Amino acid sequence: MKDNKLYATLKHFDRIEQNRLRKYVRSPYFNANETLTDFLELLITDINAHNGNGKDQELPKEKVWKKLYPTETYNDTRFRKLCSDLLKLIEGFLAQQVYDENHLQQATFLLEAIGNKKMEGLYKSAKKTAELVTERQFQKPLNYYYYQYQKEVNLYEMTDWETRRSGNINIEAIINNLDYFYLSEKLRWYTSVLSWKNIISNEYNILLKPMIEGHADVVYGSRFMGGRAHRVLFFWHSIGNRWLTQLSNML
Repeated sequence: MKDNKLYATLKHFDRIEQNRLRKYVRSPYFNANETLTDFLELLITDINAHNGNGKDQELPKEKVWKKLYPTETYNDTRFRKLCSDLLKLIEGFLAQQVYDENHLQQATFLLEAIGNKKMEGLYKSAKKTAELVTERQFQKPLNYYYYQYQKEVNLYEMTDWETRRSGNINIEAIINNLDYFYLSEKLRWYTSVLSWKNIISNEYNILLKPMIEGHADVVYGSRFMGGRAHRVLFFWHSIGNRWLTQLSNML
């Protein structure tokens, strides 16, 4: 199973992440198949047993199957289904980890869920929570303004018709946050394009230009020779250099 995608994925987890993954897979809310829990434990145990000791012993699929289903004959189709189901759980865990770390996104999704369900009794508390999370956001990455835009849109959707008609609405906040996000993203990608243009331009001058201008059939790079492009040694020059080197070593 060393080349299995599931096994390779689990090798990226450290001990703390392994324990969090165990809790996630053991939760009945996310997983109702206890066999998957045992399967995960077998794989993590094997990974930890061979981690850092220089040994990379193969873990046969049949051996894993025997531990999971002692009385049943190995079935490759069912085993691949088992790997697929566990891999989906791991993907869900990774997504959940990102969600748990993004409090602004959580507050935004909460507003959206409450608005969709028309839970008017929770409007004020959810709005207050979103505002507190925003105030505590000291660092403002690019997606900050996107979540702010989503938050304001959800607040607008939760506003009743009478309030909208009175003009007490947050349209300006929606537009401003969308503009901030759009401009920030545009600048980020534009600067990336400019930097890549410089890299490509340099690579063209070093690698492609000698071939295009007919000075070379092929261009090789070297870690030991820098600077401008230069012609490699001719064949007989190379042979002569080797003969002189061998003669010098003999003397």
